[in-house]
Amino acid sequence: MSVLTEAGSLIIGVEHGGELHKDFEIREQLVMDSIAVFEDPATAERAEKSDAYFGVALMASRIIRLGSIPKEAITAEMLMGMHQRDYNELVAADGRLAEKRSRFQG
Repeated sequence: MSVLTEAGSLIIGVEHGGELHKDFEIREQLVMDSIAVFEDPATAERAEKSDAYFGVALMASRIIRLGSIPKEAITAEMLMGMHQRDYNELVAADGRLAEKRSRFQG
């Protein structure tokens, strides 16, 4: 089974390394993503206490690209510092992925 992705652009952008990063690509959520959040010492304790944090950590793990920010720097902590409108763009892209998956025949 292939994993679908969705690209988009943030409205405001995330500052990192003195640059503003807007273009992103996320992939579909896989079972391993949920497990990884609880197995990662950096996210496990907080994710157990907060569904909202769990969701943000899950989203961070699914981002393939956010501008030229290194993948390892794309964390729940980074996403929590972004503008809500930008996070809403990620959520909308996730919705588009679900729609794509429902139509995908391959």
